[in-house]
Amino acid sequence: MGPSYKIGRFCLFFSFMLLFMLNSAYANICVGNAVNIRKTESKLAEIVGKLNYNEPINLLGISGEWVKISKSDVVGFVLNDFIKLTDNATICATNVNIRKEASPAALIVTKLNTPFRIGVDGVKGEWYSFKWNGSKVWIHKSFVTLDGTIDHLLNGVVEVVEKKEEIKIEEKEVANITTPVEEGKTGKITGSNINVRAAANTSGKIVGKLNTGETVSVLKEEGNWYAISYQGITAYISRDFVKIEEKEIETKVAGYVEINENVVPQAGVSYLYVNAYTGLNFRNAPNTSSQVLSKLSFKTKVEMIEDGKEWCKVKLEDGTVGYLSKIFLVENIDDIHYSSLDEMRQKVVEYAKRYLGTRYVYGGMNFATGVDCSGFTSLVMKNFGITLNRSSKDQVLNGVAISKSELLPADLLFFSTGTVISHVGIYIGENKMIHASTPQTGVIISDLNSDYNLRTYRSARRVIY
Repeated sequence: MGPSYKIGRFCLFFSFMLLFMLNSAYANICVGNAVNIRKTESKLAEIVGKLNYNEPINLLGISGEWVKISKSDVVGFVLNDFIKLTDNATICATNVNIRKEASPAALIVTKLNTPFRIGVDGVKGEWYSFKWNGSKVWIHKSFVTLDGTIDHLLNGVVEVVEKKEEIKIEEKEVANITTPVEEGKTGKITGSNINVRAAANTSGKIVGKLNTGETVSVLKEEGNWYAISYQGITAYISRDFVKIEEKEIETKVAGYVEINENVVPQAGVSYLYVNAYTGLNFRNAPNTSSQVLSKLSFKTKVEMIEDGKEWCKVKLEDGTVGYLSKIFLVENIDDIHYSSLDEMRQKVVEYAKRYLGTRYVYGGMNFATGVDCSGFTSLVMKNFGITLNRSSKDQVLNGVAISKSELLPADLLFFSTGTVISHVGIYIGENKMIHASTPQTGVIISDLNSDYNLRTYRSARRVIY
């Protein structure tokens, strides 16, 4: 029981502390008022403690809208919306799109560059979420390197399967009870592809799906769920995706009210800007088959009336209402990073290089799962507002013909081993091109002076002019 016992006891204590540090991440409270720590993952669960603004806590796990935390001797759950994780991940690319939703078609909120640090607080499919100016935003996993402190918290986490529409005014959590919805009310769906379930829980069998704008008859309220009439049966949908019409539900509070002060009500008008250098078709309906009312020029400012999944309903300065493809719109004009054709061409090259190593998949049109040669060129150009035909033999009809001696970065190069065009790539300068080559190589950079490329080269087209 002498010195060796004391050393052993110290080593045991040190090992315990090291283990705790390796299995904890850190976060801060990001709201001004006291936040409830609850015993379980429910707004109605027993309150076991409170947290104050900017108070540091240990993060033990992330599950949907709740995070498990520890403070002194208290372990419990806090709503994710009230937590800002300390930086735990690094952006590992340049000019990375930060999006409003976990989708490549979602509006771009801003762009960030390596080695910017972020606090990842959730996962959905191939996307990570983090807080940006008080709101949840999304970044694709391929552009993020996680620290060890957060990696184990996200691995194996149950992913969010019901998309949460961005809320204009943050809902207040109450310590007591809220006024129940009146039976027989009509509700409007505020999210896309929302699950309708046979029971009031996420384990309930999915009996159907609803989309933005659809209306439902609300029968009653059960905790965080509404019982609705659905195709002749009583079914359930999460309250997060239903807005009760006629009047907003008033929330009566006794005691603490938890308010996210970082979320500001969006009163007035929201504007968007056209991010398509060659112009963007302004249509009378949300599809590519509809009538083109006019063509809006690069950086045109429009008023947003309705934010859809793939199209935005907008109003022009003269009052004309129509639709624009969402992927070619940005919320902040500062997110448009080119002001000349030469600069745009260089941005195209930089963007294309971000996908070096992407898998080659015949017929592929998705950077996350794989692309073929024409899928690669289509996706790259689409990011800059340029629509190409789908196949290489049809893309040779896009743009204008140029000679090999006139090549500039971002021009398209076409190849064939026979009489029909069978391959396309993007010229990047210095006699090189980037292209989705073969299943063995994926997206690579090749020399135009190689024997094979010299032998199979057929023509070039310019789509930025």
